[in-house]
Amino acid sequence: MDLDLHEFINTDRNIGRSPLMIKSFLHQILSGLAYCHSNKIIHRDLKPANLLLNSKDKILKLADFGSARDFGVPPKTYTGEGEEDLCADMVNGTALFDGRQQYEQVKKKFSIMGVPNEETWPGVASFFWLLDSFEKSEPKDLAEVVPCLEPAGVDLLSKMLCMNPRGRISARDAMEHAYFKDVRKP
Repeated sequence: MDLDLHEFINTDRNIGRSPLMIKSFLHQILSGLAYCHSNKIIHRDLKPANLLLNSKDKILKLADFGSARDFGVPPKTYTGEGEEDLCADMVNGTALFDGRQQYEQVKKKFSIMGVPNEETWPGVASFFWLLDSFEKSEPKDLAEVVPCLEPAGVDLLSKMLCMNPRGRISARDAMEHAYFKDVRKP
């Protein structure tokens, strides 16, 4: 592995113009996540800098499991970064939910995805006590937020970014999404 995805994106700004490469990378990420999840491990720090890449063969691997945790029944609540928005990061060439601190990232996510409430995410107010400090907003159209993403990609992204984790698509199910119909699977 000769570089990480962050370096690759910064070196090759045209990555957003190569939908098949983005699909291949995302499918590889989801495959790694599905494997981790099947072994009851959550990564918790998935970001371009933690994805190693063989630039010649375009093989991508998950790295830096320093924040990873095992999960069981009942699952514990953990904070984590970036597992759902890497697709948009690759297409746009920049972080979708950029921010130096976690609060800034949450604020940005709410500005795009809308602030969750008891109707969209039952029980959210009981564990996210800062919810009232965010300005109420409705979700934006992801096709406008990530304009270079084809409709199937927008659909998958919306399922990956679902605020309520119970409604979010699993890595394994995401790998079977129509967005990947033209990706060669190993």
